[in-house]
Formats: sequence, C-alpha cells, structure tokens
Amino acid sequence: MNNNNGNNGGGNGHHQGDGVNQVPLGGDLLDCFKKIGPLPFSGTTDPEAAEKWIKQVNKTFLAMNCPEDQKLPLTAFILQGEAEHWYEALVTGYRTARQALTWAEFEREFDDKFIPKHVRDRKKREFQNVQQGSMTVAQYDMKWTQLSRYAPTLISTEEDKITRFIEGLRPGLRREVEMAEKPTLVETIRYAYKSEESAMRDQRAREASRVGPTSNSRPPALQQQQAKRLKSNVPTPVSVPICAYCNRRHPVGQCRFKSGACFNCGVMGHKVAECPRPDRQKHQIISAQPQVQQKSLATQQKPPSACPQQAGNKPRNYSGGAQIPRMPARAYAITDQDPEATNEVVEGTVLIEGLSLEYCLILDLLYLLLHHILLHILVHPHHLLFL
Repeated sequence: MNNNNGNNGGGNGHHQGDGVNQVPLGGDLLDCFKKIGPLPFSGTTDPEAAEKWIKQVNKTFLAMNCPEDQKLPLTAFILQGEAEHWYEALVTGYRTARQALTWAEFEREFDDKFIPKHVRDRKKREFQNVQQGSMTVAQYDMKWTQLSRYAPTLISTEEDKITRFIEGLRPGLRREVEMAEKPTLVETIRYAYKSEESAMRDQRAREASRVGPTSNSRPPALQQQQAKRLKSNVPTPVSVPICAYCNRRHPVGQCRFKSGACFNCGVMGHKVAECPRPDRQKHQIISAQPQVQQKSLATQQKPPSACPQQAGNKPRNYSGGAQIPRMPARAYAITDQDPEATNEVVEGTVLIEGLSLEYCLILDLLYLLLHHILLHILVHPHHLLFL
C-alpha cells in the first residue's frame, strides 16, 4: 500500500489519490458494512467462490442503500492477502493513467482476475439464451440479473436491457409487456409482475366457473354425510331370526314345533294330516342349515333293480287316473325307541316313487331271498338233486 498518497486517518485500508475516486468513509456507514457485510476476501482459484463473494458484496450495498462513491472504499477495507496486493496494483495503474476507477470498472477487473474467461463466456451464452419457461417472473428476473453482469456489452443502454428482458418472457406475457412500452427496465419488470398476477387470477376464476356449483364440488365430508342419509332412507329387507328351539327361520313367537299347532293352519288340536283346511297356504319354515338333498335309509340301501321306477322312464300311474306328482323328500331320524306322546310327532304314510314304504320293504326282502337262493345254487349245484 502506498502511504505517500495518504490514507484515512482511521487506517481503513483504502486509497485515495490523483485520478482515483476515493472519499473518506463515514463512521456509521463503515460500522453497518462490517456488521452485515461479506467475509474478508483474500483471493481464490475457484471461480464459483469468487462469483459468490462479489454477489454478496453487491447484496450488502443494496441493503445498505450505499452511495456509488462509497462502494470502492468499503470493498477495499475487507480485501486481504493476494486480493489486497492485486487491488493496490490496480489502483496504481489507474492513477498512473490518470483514469477514474469506478465500481463498474472494479467489477470488470475483478472478473478478469478471479473468474477465467471460459467461465465468463459460458455465463454470457446462458444470458443470451435465458428464457422464462416455467419460472415465475420473480425467478426469471433473479436469473436474468445474475447472468447480465457477464454480458455488459449486450445491455449497454437502457433500451437494450428492456429488449433483452422482454425477449425471454413467455409469449403471452411478452406481447402484453411489449404493448405497454415502459421507458425503464424497472418499470418493465414491475409491469410484468402485475400482468402475471392478473393472468393467474383470471385462470383461477375460469377454473372455478368451469367446475360450477355441482355436487362434485362439495367437500368429501359433506358427500359422505349425504350418502349416509340416502342409504338410511332406503328400506332394508327384514331379516327373519333363527328360532332357538327348532333351529329354523319363522316369525317370532310362531314356533309350531314348540306349540304343537298344525303346520298347515296353525290351530291347536290336530295335526297337518287331519287339517280340515287343506287349501290354506302352508306355514313357511326356512331351514337355518344348508339345504342338502337327502335320501331315506331305505332308498340308500335299495338296489336299483328292486325299484319299479327305472331311470329315463316316466312316472307310473298306480291309481289308474292322473299321475301322482312328485313331492320334495324329507328325511327324519329313526330311533330304536318309541317316541313320547307329543304333538310334535308328524304321522303319515311315507311314499317312495309312488309306493308305500311297506311295499318297498317287502320287495327288498324278496330280492334278498332270491339272491341268496341263486348264489347257493351256483356254489352247490348238486343240491338241485334234492329239490
């Protein structure tokens, strides 16, 4: 540092001399910069780190509303090491040439020193091709501003800045901003913000009108409550309970197995076979167990040849008149003890294929006797001599 040119009495590390715009630092301004400013910079070979540091410096100046003539003295205060030596040589060169070192010149010299040319060229191409795309205006504005510092020759005038900014907007928004013809970049960006916000409000209103006040627009909780109310209004079929006594389904309190009433008319004192009103609709009893077709014990033991009804033949007419209709078969328990005297016992004649059970048993006995005789003759044929 050249002390012959005179430093600030506080020793703040900044220079002032002929040809260089240097002014003394104000105490309040310096204290604010030290409190919120970036970290000291001593130089780096990482272009990303150098770019990040210079961005932080500019953000601090913007927050402080720092005057243009105070930016260089404040920046020189936090330069250290190699960066401080570079700055001293830069100031000496500008003083020798008797040129004014402005903040814009400092940024350009800083980029040439710490950010290589190929990096700056890549950033410049990004700036030339930057488009809003799916970004909001705020996001596009931030990216456009960050990249614009690498292409100062492309935006040397206010008109060039406005043109470059508008070219990157989305087509619909670009036409609207172009028609506004704002004179400055700041007013152009502000108008783009307002236009985007207005377009978003119109889109939300169109979507709301397209949906309309239909039932589908109601909240899910209201739809569920309405569905429950509609479901509760639909009459449900009455479920007939299972009787604990007979294990069957019938109206409550009408168990005719327990009361001994007639299964046909429901009157006490007689059975279904003796019912005086056979035309009355029979009492409906629904079994609680799965219905499985069962055959009687005599039917299961009876050989096919003993039954007069053969497969494929029509039902025989044993009464000489109308054919006897087939009735659904019912199986009953057979015990070796006589049942107790009760009204629950159903009496009647069991018919198998139109024949009584007694007749079928006689045919079974005759069949077994003939089978035994034929088998005996086959085994002992000489016994025929005694017949």
